[in-house]
Order: sequence, then C-alpha cells, then structure tokens
Amino acid sequence: MSRIPDSRPTGCREARLSDSVALLLLSLSGTALITWRFRPWRWMLLVVAGLILLEVTVFVLIGAGDLALLLVLFILILIVASVLVLAAHNIWRVLDRGRIVLLARDNGACLDAIFHRNGRITLANHCRAFGASSASSLRQAAASWLRDVDGGRLDLRAQNTRVAAHYMAQFPQLRIVGRDWMGHVRLGMRAGVEESGPVG
Repeated sequence: MSRIPDSRPTGCREARLSDSVALLLLSLSGTALITWRFRPWRWMLLVVAGLILLEVTVFVLIGAGDLALLLVLFILILIVASVLVLAAHNIWRVLDRGRIVLLARDNGACLDAIFHRNGRITLANHCRAFGASSASSLRQAAASWLRDVDGGRLDLRAQNTRVAAHYMAQFPQLRIVGRDWMGHVRLGMRAGVEESGPVG
C-alpha cells in the first residue's frame, strides 16, 4: 500500500520530470540564500573565495600562470560537478515514491512533502527563487492539504524563526523543539500530542 495520499493540495502543482530545470534553478537559488544567511557558511565562503583569488594573483605575479590556470580549471570542474549532483538529486526527488514535490504555480518556490513508513510527515527542500513571493502561499497550500491527511505526524524544519512562526500559524499543533546543526528551527508536535522523531 502506498504511503502517498490520493489527494493533492490546491493552489500549487506536483512537479514532474519536465520541471527538472525549474527545480535546479530553485535549488541553486535556495542554496545561495541559505549559504548567505547562515553566518558561518557565509564567512567560510568569503574567506575561501578571498584565499583562492589571492593564490591565483600570486601565481600570476610570480610567473606561474600554468598553476593559476590549473587552479581555475579545478574550481570550474568542482562547480560543474556540484551542479550535476544537484540536478541528479532533483530528478531523484521527483521519482521518489515516498514524496510529493510541490511547485508554486509561478515556479517561484518548491517544497517536498515526505511520507515516512512510520506515519511521520516532513517538509524538506523548501526553496524559493530570488525575489519570488510565492513561498508563503505554497506553505499555506501544503498546510491546508496536510491538515486533512489521516494519521500523519508532522516533523518540520524552518530556515529561521520568522519562517517557523509562519509554520506554527499554519500548523497550530507544532511548537519549537530546538535547532539542527545548520541552525534551522526544529518544529515538533505540541505537548499532549505524540512527539515526532528526529528531523530528517
């Protein structure tokens, strides 16, 4: 028997393989936003980029242009490989039989509803494009839909306390139960309702 409910939310649509490019662009913008907003990652990115630029400059100044070119090529290969891995992950998301990938109608936001075998429901890969305003309406559509899914226990992560407040307004049974290693706010069931397992 499938873990996936027969119903689907209104106000958004289920992603298909033909949406792979849209999902990739959302994943790239979401990764950039998360990296920039998570302070340790932001500083690490700035420091590493600065060191690479300094190293390339030094190589050029001392006449080791070949080494500078090799370093630049290596970084480009890493970037291309990372994009390919991200593209493969997005294809896997759409093909995964335990999840539904939701897309805003304007392709400005996406959200995965993952249905675990133990009845736990998690929302993951919540990304939005730069300047998009449809993320909140996508969350609302998912909230209205999941309220009617029988037997599901919600187990969510939010990027920050502001998004967590939106989730708690849309899912009144949730409360903040801590943070994960990336600083995301963890939301679980309120006291008196069965607690969800670790956020996944």
